[in-house]
Amino acid sequence: MSRKPNPAPPTWDSLARRDATRPTWPTDVERHGTTLVTRRPVWLDFGAAGKGYLVDLIAAMLHEHGHDSFVIDAGGDLRVEGLGSDPAHNAEPLRIALEDPADAMRAIGLAAIGGGSLCASSPSRRHWAGAHHLINALDGRPANDVAAAWAFVAHKTTADAATLVASTTTESAPHEFSAAAYPTALADGLATALFVADPTALRHAFPYECVILDVDRTARRSPGFPGTIFTR
Repeated sequence: MSRKPNPAPPTWDSLARRDATRPTWPTDVERHGTTLVTRRPVWLDFGAAGKGYLVDLIAAMLHEHGHDSFVIDAGGDLRVEGLGSDPAHNAEPLRIALEDPADAMRAIGLAAIGGGSLCASSPSRRHWAGAHHLINALDGRPANDVAAAWAFVAHKTTADAATLVASTTTESAPHEFSAAAYPTALADGLATALFVADPTALRHAFPYECVILDVDRTARRSPGFPGTIFTR
């Protein structure tokens, strides 16, 4: 028995015609602190921060077993601890190439991290039917202006993080809480958000640094990013 061919993906024009009825953030979702209120059934995808959150859970397990110097690599989501900060470990910061989304054998820059979370996002690894894997929730269109983004969240010391987590809650100080308890989840989510959001506005809300590569090969680097961009 022959298999039926897979149906062709919908065209952008046909998707645009659905815009009048699809849920949108401005019309169907309200945010009150850490609480979301929806006016009708919606589908919320938290995958942008899911892998980073898993990395943070693994890091917490390592801490519980007395490990304070390690690297967790989850395919573009990195958490580095204890390198270059403690002479007892005699370890230098980890040097990480920022992969060129146009050529996986090349790098556009280099980061050096002794302690912190670095996450990357790019359509070069994930795309669908020739389209971007990220859709702007405001207009339903692919986020085509950015080629790649990297977000870095510095880690607080174990003692500082424990104090902050114990003294704050997701209600009283959600941004400080997330940066202290789940820095990789935060970096993961920010790397995705940088495709559609103003990086300056994000910096007012979250403690992070970033590198953004636009589709025209223009690179933007925040002042505190722990690395350099290659120039010709």
